[in-house]
Formats: sequence, structure tokens, C-alpha cells
Amino acid sequence: MRPTPGPGRAGDDASIRAQKTILPRTGVKWLIMTGSALAVIGQVLLTRLSPHGNYAGEIVPSLILTGLGVSCLFCSAIFGGTVSVKPGVAGIAGALVNTSLQIGGSVGTTVLSLVFVRSVAGYEASHAASRSLAQDAAVHGYAAAF
Repeated sequence: MRPTPGPGRAGDDASIRAQKTILPRTGVKWLIMTGSALAVIGQVLLTRLSPHGNYAGEIVPSLILTGLGVSCLFCSAIFGGTVSVKPGVAGIAGALVNTSLQIGGSVGTTVLSLVFVRSVAGYEASHAASRSLAQDAAVHGYAAAF
């Protein structure tokens, strides 16, 4: 199965290519801080979603920044967690790093889903029924979660 192309994937690919030269020069800490900042900026941009916004102006920039940031984080975490490990235990170290990343992603998704559901329910309960209530509630939920 091939990854789906898109703006987030483009940011991810660009980041991975750049890290081949940046990581040996700067080390893991700089890339983790930069990646965290880019991912946060990308997520903050998603809080500005509106029901009548456009994809290119509201979503694409955040996907690119989040893709760049998360790629910096994941590559640096894997490199930092396995670089000085003895060859005999490299598999175990890699498995631990990957498991930590997967569990963190699962917990984060669960929390964001809970925030989304609560926000949508609260929005629907506090607004009068209309043709666009479901759409407006969904956008409100996404903005609250991100």
C-alpha cells in the first residue's frame, strides 16, 4: 500500500530529505525543538477553521507545517533512541521507540476525539436547529480539538 499523496506528505518528504544533512550537524535536540514548534503552529492554524473557509487557505498550510514538524519529531526520536545502542540490542531499542511513538499517537488521538465529541454535543445543544447545524457543529468541534 502506497501512502496517499498530499500537502502533509509533501512536507513530510521534504523534511526527511533535509534531515539527512541537518541531523549530523545539529543533533537531535535542535530538530525536536524545531519539529515541535512547526507541529504546534500547524495545529494552531487549524483552530481558525470556519464552515465557509477554503481548503487551500485554511487547511493546506497547516498540513504542510504539521507534516514537516511531525517528521522532524519522529525521525529525531528514532535516531536519538537507537544511535548509541549496541548492535545486539538494536532491534529491541527500535521496537521500544516505535512502541512509544504508537502509544503516544493513540492516546493523543483518543483525547482529541473526546474533545471533538464533547464540543460538537455542546454546540448542538446550545444552538437552534438549522440546515447547517451539523456542519457548523463539526467545524466547531475540529477547531476546539485542534
